[in-house]
Amino acid sequence: NKINTTMYETRQQNINKGSIPYNPVVVDLSVDINKKVTGTSIRQVDRYNEFELENTKQAALYNAISNSGADVVIDPIFKINITNNDGRDTKITIQADVTGFYAKYTNAHKADATEIKNLKLSNCKSQKNCNEKE
Repeated sequence: NKINTTMYETRQQNINKGSIPYNPVVVDLSVDINKKVTGTSIRQVDRYNEFELENTKQAALYNAISNSGADVVIDPIFKINITNNDGRDTKITIQADVTGFYAKYTNAHKADATEIKNLKLSNCKSQKNCNEKE
């Protein structure tokens, strides 16, 4: 049995605030609403599951970013097609198409006190147990 698997993941790194000192960095996004980016991924799998679906979606997003030169895709919308040709195929084909807007990171800089406060307030609004007053 031959196995060939490719996985795509977004760039992310959690920072344990207590273990290393860090300076928060913020960036602006330059979004071109007149420039759409698209990407596609097609995978054949033995069994359909959420992992395979998410991996196919991430691969489509990766293709959109790498083919367009964007740093990030804004407002990505996915179209998913899952088929086994009405039972004629032994494998299941998952196809993910993504469309969104082209964006580049600009103006990366150390966050100032106002930006840090705004980030805390933004996180506060998204969390139910926030005790910090606005």
